[in-house]
Amino acid sequence: MTVYEFYKFLDKIYPKELSCPWDNDGIMCSRDPDASVRKVLVSLDATERALKYASEGEFDLLLTHHPMIFRKLEAVTPATLGGNRVVAAFGGDISVISLHTRLDAGRGGVNDSLVEKLGYTSSETFGDDESPALGRIFELESQIGAEAFSLSVKEKLGAQSVRLTGCKAVKDSCGRWCGRRFRPSRNSQRRRYALMRRMFLQCSTGCRRARLVRSRSGTLPHGISRMPQTALACRRVRNKR
Repeated sequence: MTVYEFYKFLDKIYPKELSCPWDNDGIMCSRDPDASVRKVLVSLDATERALKYASEGEFDLLLTHHPMIFRKLEAVTPATLGGNRVVAAFGGDISVISLHTRLDAGRGGVNDSLVEKLGYTSSETFGDDESPALGRIFELESQIGAEAFSLSVKEKLGAQSVRLTGCKAVKDSCGRWCGRRFRPSRNSQRRRYALMRRMFLQCSTGCRRARLVRSRSGTLPHGISRMPQTALACRRVRNKR
């Protein structure tokens, strides 16, 4: 099987039509698309480390989820970001194929695998105009709080952290449903802080609440560099211990 034949095999299972319009995937780079493929290495990203491993292990092709080339490359040299990986791939005679959002949306792809890993079965798909079948819907056997469910996801996937935002399954101390636009009026700082804590969960240490750190722009949940619009009103709330 050649590089091109291997790509066409994948394209039949996950056709290009499933990709979002802004996505860029397919054959990222190949010195010879007609070259034989005997060994394939699978990686999330085509990093320099992955390319080096593929070269040293005598792999013919690197299959990644995230596109190796997403935006226009200004130059292809060992000193340029992005271009250095193309140089490394050609230098090691490694072909690179990336399947991104089509692999998320396709049957048996990333999202189906995540649902299966969590122990559920997806009942239907959902999405938007760009990708109508990107998401998955599944039903729980019993009702569970959003925070407890997030921790369950973290444990089952072996993830270092999870983030919970805009969930309507948890009712905050102000009587509002999380996920709606927050417009503070006469609420106390304690209630604002409680709402913010419910809306944003960062469990890098397995704790059950957000750890807040101080910054010049205000208080941000630990590990979150940008504050979503729904919590802009809470940015200056101080962390009370």
